[in-house]
Amino acid sequence: MKPLKFKLVLTALLIFTSNIFSQSGNIADYLPLQVGNVWVYQHSTYGSPPCYCSKKIRVKVTGTTVYNGKTYFQNQVANQIISCPRSCDIGFLPYDSLMRVDTASGKVLRYAPGAGCITANELMLDSLKARKNDTIRVYCQPPLWYLTYVCSDTNNITFFGSSKQARIFSVLGFEGGWTRTYLKGIGLIRNNCYAVSCNGFTELQGCVINGVVYGDTGFVVGINQISSEIPENFSLFQNYPNPFNPVTKIKFDIGGSSAAQTFLYVYDILGNEIAVLVNEQLHPGSYEADWDASAFPSGIYYYKIEAGSFSDTKKMVLIK
Repeated sequence: MKPLKFKLVLTALLIFTSNIFSQSGNIADYLPLQVGNVWVYQHSTYGSPPCYCSKKIRVKVTGTTVYNGKTYFQNQVANQIISCPRSCDIGFLPYDSLMRVDTASGKVLRYAPGAGCITANELMLDSLKARKNDTIRVYCQPPLWYLTYVCSDTNNITFFGSSKQARIFSVLGFEGGWTRTYLKGIGLIRNNCYAVSCNGFTELQGCVINGVVYGDTGFVVGINQISSEIPENFSLFQNYPNPFNPVTKIKFDIGGSSAAQTFLYVYDILGNEIAVLVNEQLHPGSYEADWDASAFPSGIYYYKIEAGSFSDTKKMVLIK
């Protein structure tokens, strides 16, 4: 083979090989399932008969499991109820305990023993390689007109201050439908459902992707009133344990004779607000809030309370 011809063949081979690997990585970036990644969503539902629910949902990839030679990611889903007198339970996230992205086909697959119509023991949730107007057979549903599942848009979306390519899927069902939006490098950012009697909206508030924090990832593990005795004054106490890893408790008193709009913030050492642990009307009493800092690096943090005219700030140390 002549040197020039050999160089041309080698160059073409390198370009082809590079495209294979970059394409594989790009598809998985639409849903970056990696151990330690975290997504925090705001979810709300409303409809008729009167129903309403507002909550935060946190999804964390906690580990991997291998079945039939395939690696699935384990997702831990936690809910923080804000106000939920009556929920119609619609529009929740499609995360399942065991999921994977097939980088060759771009399919998002759920491990489902005994089920499956595309691959054995798996149900397809989405197809991230889909082009605009492609139809997809999701959850093995029959291709009926009211179950037609379509990739409706692949344009860029500005989210967290930057423009990234998206994959938007939608279905117009019988008297309702839903849309699901993935963003490259971030993951699932929206999941909205529409029905005659109830609508559900879920949107990403913040996430931690491969150690990088986007938006507001604040999520209260729990807030409890620990005493019915009414304190004389407002107070903010030192967190405990301190130093901590990764969960700490923050106690505070709401004094006075009436409820106070109360905020409890967490800041990093640069003064950036990274979490809002409390944002609600609290009646006089003693409270304790838990903060899970598993998504944040070791270092010094500050927490601040604002309740009526009272304000106080204290320091805490996270050591991993």
